[in-house]
Order: sequence, then structure tokens, then C-alpha cells
Amino acid sequence: PYKILTSKQGTKIGLIALTAYFPLTYSPNGWDIRPWQEILPELVQRLRKNVDVLILLSHLGVEEDILIAKELPAIDVIIGSHTHHLFEHGEEVNGVLLAAAGKFGLYAGEVELKLSNQKKVYHKVARTYPTQKMLAYPEDAAEVKGYWKKGEERLENQKVAYLPYSLTNEHWQARSLMDETLKALTFRGNTEAAVLSTGLFLDALEEGVVTQRHLHQILPHPMHLIRVTLSGEDLLRFVLEVEKNRAFLRRYPIVGMGFRGKIFGEVVYRGIQYDATNRQVLWKGQKIKDQQMYTITTVDHFMFVPFFPTIELAGKVEFLFPEFIRGVLGQYLEYKYQFPKRD
Repeated sequence: PYKILTSKQGTKIGLIALTAYFPLTYSPNGWDIRPWQEILPELVQRLRKNVDVLILLSHLGVEEDILIAKELPAIDVIIGSHTHHLFEHGEEVNGVLLAAAGKFGLYAGEVELKLSNQKKVYHKVARTYPTQKMLAYPEDAAEVKGYWKKGEERLENQKVAYLPYSLTNEHWQARSLMDETLKALTFRGNTEAAVLSTGLFLDALEEGVVTQRHLHQILPHPMHLIRVTLSGEDLLRFVLEVEKNRAFLRRYPIVGMGFRGKIFGEVVYRGIQYDATNRQVLWKGQKIKDQQMYTITTVDHFMFVPFFPTIELAGKVEFLFPEFIRGVLGQYLEYKYQFPKRD
């Protein structure tokens, strides 16, 4: 995870790049994931003697960046991200310059280093500039619009299924997009139950041809499915967490963790019923047993948000790769709603 660049003046610049440690999501892709503590000290030691400047490109977060600066002062600059923090004029920790330019392209950043004739860094400073004060080239908007149009055309040409009727975004209706997606989750996860929230769906699907563009519009989230196995006792706890937060989450705005919508929305079950009067959970109409194991399918987002801790703390979680949720729905629609045969 490093590269050595040489400037026109012959200065050797070592670049190390690290991202956050998420073994649950990276390992299913075949990646060998390790925490920076196991990798970075040896890399710094190896590179430092071969370069004049050593820079860490960090997607670890500001707290980790500060810790690294305290432990590895041989690094000259840490350019940070992940936590979307902004250091307008940089921050120096233990002689290491920390630079970060915030989020959403609101700032552009610059790092200036000065080296002596002996190729030793004697001056370093970071600056940020608000992009709203910068002039945009007239052709920029047209270029961006062109990329957008090209992408939409590619997705539109990928036909998935043919719906004989519309799938409404009103989850209580018989022919709802929610119901079909929950069926798709149980089909892909090979489970009898599934859980989703209405805020995931940004639009309905109209009768007729369904393309990849439609799927991307209604489900733009880069979310994978997870299979969660819980004891009956823990399943009850999970459902109680859902019910306790239900009214709050109905209009709660969500940002990040793979979510590309506006609000979390209503939580909807398939295969699970909750009897609020008796505080009982029913599994396909039958009362659950405390020590029996039950498996549900949902999206990884449900594990990442803080409202349902039972999933991570008590559940046996299996990530289903490689499809995002829109891909799972697309495969199910392709299987169930095939194109009419031509005579």
C-alpha cells in the first residue's frame, strides 16, 4: 500500500495509503484486512530511510490520525479523511502535520513543504480554500452533465424485467415495492423472514419494462444484504428495539452508512409479527421459543445504525456478496416477471 514518487528536483516522496478496518465487509471480497497497528510501523521504518518526504493518505478517521502522529513521528504529513473533518490551517501533532479539507468538496486543500539542500523538511504548512469562492469554468457543467447522461443511457439499455402491473411505494398495498423486495430478500438469503424500512425506496416502479436505471433510481444505496441468526430470546429483543424506535425513526433523517435517501421510514417485517398487547413475537404465526434459532435477512445498514444493537452484539451475521440490494431485487424481478414471449 505504498508508492515512491520522484520530483523534478530529485526529491523522493513516499506515499502510504490506508483505509478503515472493516473486516466484516472486506473479507467476503477476498481481501486480507489488518489493523494499521500491525502494518504501518514496519512500513514507515522500511520507507523512511529510502525517501526524503513521507506522507500518509489516511481513510482511518481523525482520532486514528492523531494516535498515529503520536506513535509514528517519522511521518511528515497525514492527509486525513473518513470522518469528514476540516483543518483550515492544518494541525501539528508531535511534529506531524495533519491536513484535512472537510466534505462535499466545500474546500480544496494545499500542503506546502520546504526542504533544505540536504533534503530535510524544515517547513510545512497546510491551507484550505472555500470552493464557493472559486470561479467555475463554463464547460464544467456541460462535462458533468455529459457523464451523467452517458451513465443513464448505459443503465437504461440494460433491461431487467417486464411488470404486468405497477408496484406502489405504499407498503400497505397488496402490490407494493416493499412486499416484492422483502420476498427478494428471503429468496436471496434463503430465510423465512426479512426486515426493511420504507425510507430505502425513493420511488415506485411503473408497469412495463424495468431497467437498471429504474432500479438505481429507486434504490441508490450501496448496501449489501446480511443474514442474521438470533435465538428466540434475542429475536424478541431485536423486535422490541424496532418497536421502541418505530415512531422516532418514521421521520428521522439518516446521513451516511450507505444511505442515499432522506428519512429512515417505517420498519416492515415479512414472516414476523409483533403482538404489542402480550409483548410476543410470532414467527410465521407461531410464538417463538427462547432457545430456538431463527434467521432473518436484512441490509447491512440495520447493523451500522445505532438503533438495533442486538444484531451486532447477539447475532451471527453473514454478509451476502457481491450484490447491492438493487441487484438482489433486479434478479428477483427478472426471475418472476419475464418479458412476454413474442409470436
